[in-house]
Amino acid sequence: QKTWRFSFSRQEVELAKILPYNARLCYVGLKHIFKKYLKSTYSGLKSYHMLTLFFWFMERQDFRLWEENGDFSFNTKLTSLLKFVAESLHRNFIPHYFIRTINLVKVMKVDKKEANTLQNVAKSIQNIIADKNMMKDYIYDETAFHTMVLNMSLHKH
Repeated sequence: QKTWRFSFSRQEVELAKILPYNARLCYVGLKHIFKKYLKSTYSGLKSYHMLTLFFWFMERQDFRLWEENGDFSFNTKLTSLLKFVAESLHRNFIPHYFIRTINLVKVMKVDKKEANTLQNVAKSIQNIIADKNMMKDYIYDETAFHTMVLNMSLHKH
């Protein structure tokens, strides 16, 4: 039996190209937290879901606030993004970015024996946000720093 899957990878690349640099840094921060602290929490949750939620988050943003000389605080913006992700996961709702009638949560492949839920992941994110040392404890390690520097050099060219 053959199955087909729609791919929007080219469109995602085009979207990524027009993102403000500071927004890209926040996505790197989200992805870092996901891969290092959340990925193992729930088998169905993938980086693609984080990217999709990031695109939806950016839909609600005023791009002028993300400009290099705009009112940008990495900590504030990342916290807002994390809150958005936690709210979406808590509601079991990740709408596909291009086919908006599809809720990606409904098509997740999850280990049936898994005790954790997306609500558990949302709670973990809320705990990260509540940590007064969030940036030091979850973001500013050597790996994240080098990823951000690489992203900066790629964006400037």
